Amino acid sequence: MGIAQKVTITVVGILALAELYLIFRPEPDILTAGVASGEAPVTDALRKRFPIGSPASALEDELKREGPWGPVMIERIGTKGRLYHYVQLSRRVGLFTPEVTTIAWEVGPDGLLANVRGSKYADLPVP
Repeated sequence: MGIAQKVTITVVGILALAELYLIFRPEPDILTAGVASGEAPVTDALRKRFPIGSPASALEDELKREGPWGPVMIERIGTKGRLYHYVQLSRRVGLFTPEVTTIAWEVGPDGLLANVRGSKYADLPVP
């Protein structure tokens, strides 16, 4: 076996191990861990944990405790122009496939959740 074949086998082995690590490592986003991909399953899980009418600060504190979430963005979303806070987390689930989780919430004038929703999906790479 030549040196080129040994290098090729080594590189393929390293890539296979990296892929297995990325697939089977624990999820860093605790709020959506174990929840199926899509909008409805994530929204349902969030609303069970943070029901509409509960303090928005509970959701915000939980996001801060988890740590890997990015900055909180605030913008008008949807046709009704509601003002939502949202965060996104992108993590690798394969060598070329990131999974994107988004959590969005609307805070009423009393500081309570007026709405909360989320989604999780694999963001396939563009060829």
